[in-house]
Amino acid sequence: AIVFLVKHQASNGDLAPGEQHEMYAHGLATIALCEAFGMTQDSNLREHAQSAVKFIEQAQNIAGAWRYQAGTPDSDLSVVGWELMALKSAHMAGLQVNPATFDKVRGFLRTVAAGRGGFAYTPGGSEKNSMTGIGVLASQYLGAKKDDPVIKGGIAYLMNQIPITQEYDTYYWYYATQAMHNVPGPDWEKWNRAMRKLLIDNQARTGCATGSWNPEPDHWGAQGGRLMITSLSCLTLEVYYRYTPLFKLDREEPANTAMSDK
Repeated sequence: AIVFLVKHQASNGDLAPGEQHEMYAHGLATIALCEAFGMTQDSNLREHAQSAVKFIEQAQNIAGAWRYQAGTPDSDLSVVGWELMALKSAHMAGLQVNPATFDKVRGFLRTVAAGRGGFAYTPGGSEKNSMTGIGVLASQYLGAKKDDPVIKGGIAYLMNQIPITQEYDTYYWYYATQAMHNVPGPDWEKWNRAMRKLLIDNQARTGCATGSWNPEPDHWGAQGGRLMITSLSCLTLEVYYRYTPLFKLDREEPANTAMSDK
């Protein structure tokens, strides 16, 4: 898979040249490439991963955000979430990320904060569950403290939208579970019990689909298909194996500084 990504990378670092939703695909592929480099420190990957990061930085628009195509003046929080996660993975892997890129994202987040702890898809829009998950996680990554009103309001919002089968949305759960995991305590424990049970109970157990998750009940299942829904489900269940919470249980200060070298 890594060889495939590198082979199809354009000279400007773009990992998804010609795709309709270029920045979505590029962000996801960059996460994979940066994590592969971080785990292996393979010198052959460094240049490709760094080039992919540079492409994200150059594609950032005047609003401090991204949308479907590189450099477009339009912005949405969904694409921003993937690009920020790619930059976070790059930073954690020891690659170079321009701090000004993060500063610009902070500015964009203020334009999609919709009040009552929620976040909107685009500036001026109404709050949405999935966007709130992204907004809270992005704020945490960018250094917002546990007692910041954005974090406290966002966590309260998410706790009012505990995962249930009747509102199946793995895209929301993927981001919100990461945000909740960063704030250990009773809320996280309640969220995790519900999330873990729901995903395990809905995993396919018969036929050739065994081990996967059915896309049909999911809000985005028709667009992403079984592979996407299964991937997001696995990543959601893996959150406490992949990440250390940003905040400690018994103190307000971060357990490790967001965007630090740890």
